[in-house]
Amino acid sequence: MKKIALFLLIMCLMTGCGAAETFETIGPIQHQQTVVPSMANIQLSLPDAAAKQTFGSDADTIYECEGYTLVLQTIEGGDLHRTIRSLSGFEPEKLTIMESNIQQGKRYDWVWTAVGESGDMVCRASVLNDGNYHYCMYTVTSAQFAGDLRQEWNALFASFALE
Repeated sequence: MKKIALFLLIMCLMTGCGAAETFETIGPIQHQQTVVPSMANIQLSLPDAAAKQTFGSDADTIYECEGYTLVLQTIEGGDLHRTIRSLSGFEPEKLTIMESNIQQGKRYDWVWTAVGESGDMVCRASVLNDGNYHYCMYTVTSAQFAGDLRQEWNALFASFALE
């Protein structure tokens, strides 16, 4: 019995002799706040007959105009190829995209055709890239009306800018 008691006492004393894990204390961690850039305001001269649709999100606005549909979208910047693909459905390499410099960054314009429920459609898009966001505008109309809308679309796309 004395041997068992002595053995248990030695075992209890030896448990404190094992290699203990040491923990390092560190000072206060300085968190850097990331500043989320604010979105710019889009400047656009809409036609008088444009009717704003009530559905959609805050970043998407749809207008029904005489003979065509106008869509404004603001997308988080970064991947321009993704933005072009989401707007047109085509890879950027398959499109002829005109790039120009604007005061706030870059502008990209292109035109494409597609087949819709009512036949051939003509679409035109423009993306303003300020480095933080992609401000997108595109129009869609039936191919039979596209020639008649050329001047109106030219004026509309010329007025598309950032404030």
